[in-house]
Amino acid sequence: MQSLVNYRVMDAAVERLRDCCEDRRYPSPVQLLQYFLECETSRHLDDVCRHYGKAKSNDVLSIRGRLELLEEAGLLLSLRKDEYRIPMDRSFAEGVVSVNSKGDGSVILSSESDRAIPLTKSQVRRVVHGDRVLCLLVFEKKNFLRVHVLGVLNRMLHSIVGEFAIDAHGRSVVNPINERVFSQVVVRHKPPSKVKQGDIVRVTLTSPPFAKGGLFGEIIEVMGESIDPMFRTTMILHKYGMPHLWPDDVIDESRIIESGHHPPTPDSSRQDLRGIPFMTIDGSDARDFDDAVYCSEENSGWRLI
Repeated sequence: MQSLVNYRVMDAAVERLRDCCEDRRYPSPVQLLQYFLECETSRHLDDVCRHYGKAKSNDVLSIRGRLELLEEAGLLLSLRKDEYRIPMDRSFAEGVVSVNSKGDGSVILSSESDRAIPLTKSQVRRVVHGDRVLCLLVFEKKNFLRVHVLGVLNRMLHSIVGEFAIDAHGRSVVNPINERVFSQVVVRHKPPSKVKQGDIVRVTLTSPPFAKGGLFGEIIEVMGESIDPMFRTTMILHKYGMPHLWPDDVIDESRIIESGHHPPTPDSSRQDLRGIPFMTIDGSDARDFDDAVYCSEENSGWRLI
């Protein structure tokens, strides 16, 4: 079993794992590793196939090939024919990828009290902000910890909002407006006829997580023009990844509260003006309509409220 202390050796091994992600066959190498970590004991190929419900000869051959690849990478140990376990001297941990607006990435490890470990630029390019990943931990001198991202267990980001453009190669691409997503999305299928350069669109990701070749997707919504003042609030929400969609149970609870709400009863300290047809005077590009007036003619002149 090869040593994984050398970064180049490990990086080359990870690239081979990424090759397996492109064919989308289940389970992926990182899912197999997760299975062995949860078992904590050796498992035979038959046990693995039974766990994933794979009985066809082609599926069995595929899983065997991935197990052999993990063994070659030094991430699994072969005890006897078709029986494997996690090496005793290997440490793994799950974590969540975090990327800042400058493009610097780290992984927050759940097994290290939410400790954030920096990622190299090459590792950041393989993942997306918010990905839940499985990592190999390498402890070096002076208790320095380095991580190698082995694959994506769960991708939280399934769609991206960005500006549609045609790149120098004539490809249709979407440049994300979220400051934490740096990889542009290549649109594989012909975009809708109504979309034009500069439009803000929503694209659903179609490329497998952690696979080579970058991000690919399909436009599912043309949201508006980036220069439209009325669209600025929506752009800000997506630029900073702010939540704007609420679960059904939250919506239902708000309706219950609204249905049981009774307007305050006017008293000596305030006057009920709800029957007056006020008119807003905010500009057409305003996003907060909080200025309104009402003017009526009276005997002595005009009354302005």
